[in-house]
Amino acid sequence: MQASTFTDATSHWVTLEIVQSSPILMVVIHANGDYMFLDEILWRPTTTQYGTLAGTIMGDKKAVTEDSLKRLRSTLLHTLETDNSDNLQLAQTSNAEPFILWDQPPWDNFKLHPTLDELKARRGLPIKILGTKNELESASFGILNTKTESGHVTIAIRGKKASPVGLRLRAVVGVLAADGTIALDALPSVTEGQVIPVSAKQAAYFWITADLSKYCCGNTELTIVVKELKDGAEYKLPLHLTVANYALPSSKQPHAINWGYTNDKPIWSNPQEALDDLVSHGVNVFVIHPSNIPQPMLSGSWDAKMLEKLLSTAKVFKNRGMLLLYLGWNLDRATNDNRLDWLLDHTGGTDNRRDQALQRWLTMLTKELGSLGFDKSDWALYPVDEPHGNNLQALRGVATLIKRVDPSIQIYANPTSPSNGRTTPADLEPLRPYINIWQPDLAFAAGDGKSFFQTLSKPWWIYSNPSSPAKSASPFNHYRKMAWKAWTLGSSGVGFWSYSDTQGSSAWDDLDGSRPDWAVVYEGQSIISSRRWEAFSEGLEDFRLLQAAFTENPRGLKSELENLRKEIEQFAWTPSSQPTLQKLRLRILTLMAPD
Repeated sequence: MQASTFTDATSHWVTLEIVQSSPILMVVIHANGDYMFLDEILWRPTTTQYGTLAGTIMGDKKAVTEDSLKRLRSTLLHTLETDNSDNLQLAQTSNAEPFILWDQPPWDNFKLHPTLDELKARRGLPIKILGTKNELESASFGILNTKTESGHVTIAIRGKKASPVGLRLRAVVGVLAADGTIALDALPSVTEGQVIPVSAKQAAYFWITADLSKYCCGNTELTIVVKELKDGAEYKLPLHLTVANYALPSSKQPHAINWGYTNDKPIWSNPQEALDDLVSHGVNVFVIHPSNIPQPMLSGSWDAKMLEKLLSTAKVFKNRGMLLLYLGWNLDRATNDNRLDWLLDHTGGTDNRRDQALQRWLTMLTKELGSLGFDKSDWALYPVDEPHGNNLQALRGVATLIKRVDPSIQIYANPTSPSNGRTTPADLEPLRPYINIWQPDLAFAAGDGKSFFQTLSKPWWIYSNPSSPAKSASPFNHYRKMAWKAWTLGSSGVGFWSYSDTQGSSAWDDLDGSRPDWAVVYEGQSIISSRRWEAFSEGLEDFRLLQAAFTENPRGLKSELENLRKEIEQFAWTPSSQPTLQKLRLRILTLMAPD
């Protein structure tokens, strides 16, 4: 429903014509935006007969909601089913091949109906992959069936002498996002010889992940072969790999976090698989949810069952990286449930009973986590999420208590500066002595908080969340370039919400929960990746390359590096495209490995 449909464009009345109603009328509203305000509902009986029922009357809330969602999906999909004149023109062109292949930059916008001009510019060009000898790099290509009927193909990648190794082929699958668009995002695997249906007059995309360690070093020329099963015709596209004789140093690995909670179902149905996926994509900081952590109590005791949950959860992440114990505390005295009053009631003096209770709790955490091999340097307390306003003052009080009881305990904070209560560097200064790890949101770190964070002697990271729905976010501008922005700011880590948040519903359906999904992976027989997830992972590799170029580069002249830094900053903070990324990476690799 658009504004033009309102009966009064000033006060925005919406008139719903009701054919028939039971004593209880349920209206389900799907709002497109961050907020919805409902002011007044008027019921006006009328003798007008509007027509027949659209369906059966439902009295059950769940049934009404499911029926409404079904109608919404149908409406959104119907809106997307439009003919594309360029494709019709292409199909009717006498010299059009039955199947057209082209190099599709993996981080650019993917279109189900690319224009004729776009295909002319790209068709037949070789796919180029560039990287170091220990990187995983992505490429993609498109197939357009110009016929009026669907077809079936198989895809193979061939070498000049032997079958290529270290290459993974996946399809790019569209998912309906909550904004009504089709997000070409999911990446289910395609096996060699698998029969793949290709719709008529609609683009199909495929994803290649290359393990460049298998192609070190120099140039390798391969060929992508698409075979149509009906007539046996083969269509080919060159694939060129260029691998520099240089390895990214492991010491330059940034801290990476994306709040993958082990109780996020269905993604974490197989915890080991989810963990392996996180680690293989570069994540090395893991957050434990408050529901799995024993909370401190003034009595000095703790919940044994919660302790067991903490240990079983922490054990999953053993030897995989750092732990953040998210306590989920509400430190706002006006809204908390009084369970933390004993921690918040202090005047700066010593309260022996409170300090002793806190000491016992911290000792218990240290001992139990230590039994799993986690030293104090391997974990930190994360008392409150996104503190700002009054929560910053309360966080200072709690952090002061913790540090007084045990100065070696690390504390993590991810402050924000919302529009309804901005945070300034002056608000953060009192916390400087107590916070060991800072992770502000990107807008705050690059704006009002920049002067504070860039003067820190302790580690600090950034995080950045896309607008909802996350499925529609740009893999390139949001997920991949995040690491570049962090590097230009001097931050040593990056993160986003979230690896696996679907609120317990399916990641394939953006409409089956109370809000759209934030997850960057999809459930299946095994975890299915996405373009967004691969973009974030490759951004972490970019970060390591940037770090090495400016700290371990004996060949780089000072003036040359200064000019390069300016180009990197411009790339990171202004709209750009994949060709610019490739040019920058090639320039850096030439500095690092000129041969």
